[in-house]
Amino acid sequence: MKAFTKSERKILVGLLSILIILCSLAYFSHRNSSRVLTSAEEVDHAQEFKYHIEQLLAVSIELETGARGYVITGEERYLEPTNKAIATIFEHLDHLKQVAAGNAIQLERVAELEKLVDSKVSNSTRTIEIRRDKGVNEAIAFVSTGENKMLLDKIRQITNLMLQDEDAILKGRREENQNFIRNFNLTFDLLLIKIAISIIAIFFVLKYYFKERRKSDELLRENKELLENVIDNTSSVIFIKDIAGRYLLINTQYENLFHKSKSEIKGKTDHDIFPKEIADAVRDADIEVIKNKKLMEFEEDVPNNGELRHYLSIKFPLFDQHHVVYAVCGVATDITDRKKTILELKAKSDAIMDLFNNAPCGYQSVNKDGIIIEMNQTELKWLGYTREEVIGKMAVRNLLSEESIRLLEFYFPKLTSGAIQALHDMEVKFKRKDGTVFPVLINTVGYYNDVGEFTHTKTSVFDMTLLKQSEHLISQN
Repeated sequence: MKAFTKSERKILVGLLSILIILCSLAYFSHRNSSRVLTSAEEVDHAQEFKYHIEQLLAVSIELETGARGYVITGEERYLEPTNKAIATIFEHLDHLKQVAAGNAIQLERVAELEKLVDSKVSNSTRTIEIRRDKGVNEAIAFVSTGENKMLLDKIRQITNLMLQDEDAILKGRREENQNFIRNFNLTFDLLLIKIAISIIAIFFVLKYYFKERRKSDELLRENKELLENVIDNTSSVIFIKDIAGRYLLINTQYENLFHKSKSEIKGKTDHDIFPKEIADAVRDADIEVIKNKKLMEFEEDVPNNGELRHYLSIKFPLFDQHHVVYAVCGVATDITDRKKTILELKAKSDAIMDLFNNAPCGYQSVNKDGIIIEMNQTELKWLGYTREEVIGKMAVRNLLSEESIRLLEFYFPKLTSGAIQALHDMEVKFKRKDGTVFPVLINTVGYYNDVGEFTHTKTSVFDMTLLKQSEHLISQN
């Protein structure tokens, strides 16, 4: 990658400076706007608190006035403001508790105020009950004790203290809010001015840059696209090494598996990471790619977390603009588990094939043309043929004696047509390669595809030579 020119460095420094100033102004503007909003909320909070204090005091006075009016006149209409006051005074108390949250002093005063209000409501209610039940003299006597007035005075005293505190707080918050608004307006105006200047400056800078900039290097573009496509579209291990075997790049999967960071591994070779025999094998594969200049596949054993893991590596050369190989890129996929599965399946398959080929009975399969397409080793030994002489080449009629051929000609068309689908315990005579004949017992099953068309047969064959000899001896004796 080419170094920046002096003019390019100046452009970058200028743009960075503009960006820093814009970010700083934006930050201060945001901070001041947040302060303005917070301060406005605090002012509203204080005003709401004052409102509920004033309303609570007013309701307390209405409560006292209504109760006294009823005591003097005995008219129920004086109780309407009293009842209304009782209904609303506790709502104001609840609002005061919510608004005062976070202010320990005010919360303490609200709690004291709540006790006084409870007592005031109880005394007013008691006064009304006495007037209603015992008459005006008893009620006047109860009022004359001065307890209601004392409670009201205490309520007035506490609410006045609370209002004084809130007035002081409100005054300070309003002044603070005005300062924040001034600061916000200043920083916002500066931000707008700077944005306008920046847009003009960036316009001329970009105009100059696009006029003066050099064309991008084609090789860098192609290699960057290739590298991004490889890394972004695979979860396998990815690496790039120069022609000397030094690592230029690894992906995150490589880091995770081999516990090597990109900075640690850059410039190192496989001999710095793996044992010599493994590093030699990996290096030989890289040389093959460089020499042949084409994509190649390799199976490589690489140690990982104390065990040898098997990888399928796809390696391909990277070319410069002169089509000269300058690096090798590799994509490796861990196939250890797959290979284990394949080996296990092969072992099972080998066991099944061994059982098939060395079973005590013969086995053969015939297609619709009567050609033998499978035969086990047991039957091949009986007949004296090799697999190459029989499979796919010999017709089943060539194994039969003349009389047995007639049975084949009778039953085989019935099997292929589906008229019958199996033959059980049929005795025929097989003819060996040397021309000798021996008796066998066959069981044949026909197989058909999804549309009912015949595909092949499967036949088990039992040599009856010994059985026939035994029967002959028994009959002679």
